[in-house]
Amino acid sequence: MRDFIRYLAKKEGISVLVSSHLLSEIQLLCDRVAIMTNGEIIATDDVDKLLSDREKTRWRFEPMAKGAAILAEMTDVTEQDGAYYTSFEADKLPVWNSRVVRAGVQVLEMQKITPSLEDLFIELTGGQGID
Repeated sequence: MRDFIRYLAKKEGISVLVSSHLLSEIQLLCDRVAIMTNGEIIATDDVDKLLSDREKTRWRFEPMAKGAAILAEMTDVTEQDGAYYTSFEADKLPVWNSRVVRAGVQVLEMQKITPSLEDLFIELTGGQGID
């Protein structure tokens, strides 16, 4: 089915409206999405744009608290699951990393995290399920 829908869109130039709760499939298949909850559209854009706007950087340090405190002087920092998170800002990451290292903190992890479409849906709907 996925191949047929792609064929219609790419080769025939036909727009295809797909309504589904299978957000992992939608993420693979669609260029643009509209996210709805309670019958109301709450977000519409290219899939890549919606997801990239919510990219984060996951950080782990030794010592953790000192690394987080230094980052917090430069940007917003949240803590979750034993790591610290900042927005993903490619141009600022080298500066942030350098400042943390110069303060004597070891950077154990600095990883770009891109949410899935399902993660985005849960964030935008305040945790409502997709059932």
